[in-house]
Amino acid sequence: MFCSQCGTEAASTDRFCRSCGRELATPASQPARPIPTGSRPADPAAQRPIEEPPSARGWRPPANPPTPTPPPRPIEPLQLAGSGRRIGAFAIDLVITIVSLFVLAVIVLVVHEATTGTDWDLLTEEEQDRVMGWAFLIWAPLFFVGTWALNAAGASLGKRILGLRIVRADLTAPGIGAGFGRTIGAWLSWPVIGLGYLWGTWDDRKQTWHDKMASTYVVRAELVAGPSVPPNPPTYRG
Repeated sequence: MFCSQCGTEAASTDRFCRSCGRELATPASQPARPIPTGSRPADPAAQRPIEEPPSARGWRPPANPPTPTPPPRPIEPLQLAGSGRRIGAFAIDLVITIVSLFVLAVIVLVVHEATTGTDWDLLTEEEQDRVMGWAFLIWAPLFFVGTWALNAAGASLGKRILGLRIVRADLTAPGIGAGFGRTIGAWLSWPVIGLGYLWGTWDDRKQTWHDKMASTYVVRAELVAGPSVPPNPPTYRG
């Protein structure tokens, strides 16, 4: 090591120059020059942390990924219920309705005689009409709610007996909303002499007024087996 001022050689243990007294610079205080390696500077992009894949963070792909469900095929005319079977189902429902009204009238009559102690034959015609009016007021909301529930479920009692079902375009049950609309439409068909019911006999889609209001169809029960239509549907039967 040499003094930077006078050039006198000094020992490695000396702190000051023996000739001029200048403080000697130690090797530790001298900045080290970088050793050239001949390589290019590192790419900043290469020094970025490597992002871990989703699997390393605890995420795993599903074992069985869901497959997209194909859209249902539209209902074809051959799959719709014929007018004859629909009329038969309507006749059965009508008989059940009349019987239910008669049974309720008998119950109201028995209750009236038990509470008033007056025989039916002793009542005036006006009183008899009043009793029957109460029976109808009790029966009407029960009948409406029952019809609504059957339409929402997809079949009335007559349709179940004859193997028919009420469905939407995807062959599913109408549900509460469409069932309510179908029930309202059926009740509105009566003031026009049942024209809403007869409409299904000449309609291309066999839809009555209440079917059109609720966007429903009446098909054979054997077709309601899933969300799609069988590739070879049975032949049309009236």
